[in-house]
Amino acid sequence: AAGAAPLLLCSAADRPLLELRPELLVDVADSDDMAADLQAVAACGLTNLKRFTPSLVGELLPLLLPAQWRGREVVKLADSTATMTSASGVSDGGPPLWWLLRLWEALGTQPSQVSLAALHGWPLLPSQCGHAYALPEAGISTS
Repeated sequence: AAGAAPLLLCSAADRPLLELRPELLVDVADSDDMAADLQAVAACGLTNLKRFTPSLVGELLPLLLPAQWRGREVVKLADSTATMTSASGVSDGGPPLWWLLRLWEALGTQPSQVSLAALHGWPLLPSQCGHAYALPEAGISTS
């Protein structure tokens, strides 16, 4: 499983965040008996099956966002009604504002698990004017 894209078990609350790449989601209800078995497999760490946690966001960003966003200071966000996926799973325009807000909501659920350094190089700070800005490097060095 080394080098393989992760397969993600996630809660219903996190599912919209990961629907950009449906091929990465393992669709099992939390109440399903199989869910407990799959969580045990994910916990062993010997496969590419993982339980989604905010600490994985830095690793998942290259799979969830357009490659041309990497290293940009500012990008224009997609219209909130725009489709977010293409044949590769990620639209060239990137996600809309609501998706970035949901990302920060997920990151805020377990802030001690999230390294801001893992988010460096990605414009993830949304603005009301329809743009997203990169985290300031000076702010990352102190986190």
